[in-house]
Amino acid sequence: MKERVEMERAVYCPLPTRRMGHGVCRTAFPPVGEWAAMQRAMAQAPAYRAVPQALFEGNRPLRVLFLWEELSCAMQCAAMLSARPSVGQEREEDGELRELLGLLQTEVGTEGEHLLSVPLKALEPPVPGQPPRPDLREAVGQGAHVLLYARRGETVDGEQMLPVLATREEKDLFLALPAGEAPAELVQDLQFEWGFTVCSLPANDVDYHSRVLAELARRAGVELSEDVDLPQVIRGLRAYRGDHFREEDLATLVDLVRHRRCGPCGTGQLLLQPYRPEARRGLEELDGLGGLTEVKEELRRILALRAHDTRRSLYGEKVPPACCNLAFCGPPGTCKSVAARLVARILQEEGGGSGAFVEAGREQLVGAYLGQTSIQVAQLFRQAKGGVLFLDEAGALLADQEGRDPYAVEAVNALVRHMELNPDTVVIFATYGREMERLLASNPGLASRVSRVIHFKPYGEEELCDILAYLAARRGYRLPETYRQTCAPFFRELRRQCGEQFGNGREARRLLEAAVEELALRTLDMPGEPARVLTPGDLEEARRRLLEHSVRPEEGRLVRTIGF
Repeated sequence: MKERVEMERAVYCPLPTRRMGHGVCRTAFPPVGEWAAMQRAMAQAPAYRAVPQALFEGNRPLRVLFLWEELSCAMQCAAMLSARPSVGQEREEDGELRELLGLLQTEVGTEGEHLLSVPLKALEPPVPGQPPRPDLREAVGQGAHVLLYARRGETVDGEQMLPVLATREEKDLFLALPAGEAPAELVQDLQFEWGFTVCSLPANDVDYHSRVLAELARRAGVELSEDVDLPQVIRGLRAYRGDHFREEDLATLVDLVRHRRCGPCGTGQLLLQPYRPEARRGLEELDGLGGLTEVKEELRRILALRAHDTRRSLYGEKVPPACCNLAFCGPPGTCKSVAARLVARILQEEGGGSGAFVEAGREQLVGAYLGQTSIQVAQLFRQAKGGVLFLDEAGALLADQEGRDPYAVEAVNALVRHMELNPDTVVIFATYGREMERLLASNPGLASRVSRVIHFKPYGEEELCDILAYLAARRGYRLPETYRQTCAPFFRELRRQCGEQFGNGREARRLLEAAVEELALRTLDMPGEPARVLTPGDLEEARRRLLEHSVRPEEGRLVRTIGF
């Protein structure tokens, strides 16, 4: 009876895993004398219970495919299977492998052998134009215990595995693919032709992780208060780490607490807070943009809700992912790109995002051939993880008015799929009014995944004068007091000439740059410091030149007037 009670309390404390760069990880084996007890404890965890007991008892080389909900669980299972006593007597130090990888300078982890986890990308041939990465194919073939893995959203090429399968017939080989994304045909081939055992590993639940955390704290001598809410701590840690969460993070949390506290630890001492820069100026910059009153109000509401939900999740509350994808609709030069960058910055400053900002157009989304587009879209979402993916000129995706462009259809379908898989990444579409309507109508799932359409209205003449003053101040120039008398009529006339081609804020920037050119030409031979004060004459001459060179509609076509 006592033995049964001890078994119910037993927990499997994760083996230490060290990340070594380029996606390579090394998981230490348990000491030989503790392996059996740890293997029995594994049976108490939901994820590890899915591994058939027969795999631990055999002495033949193993071939196991793990379909994981959490990658770290697959690494732990592979390490325990690699260290089973039937093959433990043959453990050897893998010095040659360490040399071949060229990734380690010193010993990693405890003494003894390790499981080497290598991304399947290491089997891909180098891509011209891409940053170089180590070719680990030879290391995978020589390593004593190897796990190959793919992350979510990555394409798995079964053909690239064939050389590895052929060279590791006498050695353990483990594959780890994300559940729900493994191609069915590949799984069947691995089972039938290569003798792989398939194990679907669910994620370990909060209750089990709470028991692990309590055991790790006991071993480290960290006293927990009687009222500590460990499930809340686990949910907070998972929200804080996001997709980077792994079970070894529990041990890291205990170490952090052990080094900074002496008394009993309560729930508050175990909860982690996101990094928030001391200088939080994103909202100030948003308010400083000329005009856009309604846009600012909409963005403040959305950003506040996102930050609020993030803080709730960090305190252990279960918060369903909110749809925060946006569509920016308006004429050119109305600060759509600037606003999108500020969204990424404000989310980070308020603890609701990673700060990543990735800008892409049709050329970054659409591949050279069918099938490549999905890969490129997945790569963009990986780069923008937790931040903002900004799709400028999104209407260009629908170059074919009839919607018969298969590349555009593939791109939109891939966007919809990854927007669903990555609710922590904000996708912002930006284009003009009619094009936005066509884009959202092109796919039934796209409109439902865009929380709202924000309209950027054209600037008035006074707002453009304010933008001119703002840009001048940022660049260190001073405008004359009478600048509005010169600039407002200029913007009015230019808008009349250009019609829909009017650039709004871009025209204010062009006017400033032209005025600075006049200033530079006028003061070229003057001694001393460069002049910083623009005169009415500088603005007047800049205005005259820009109006002469403006592009305006005439008789149904665009004509450029050239003056000298």
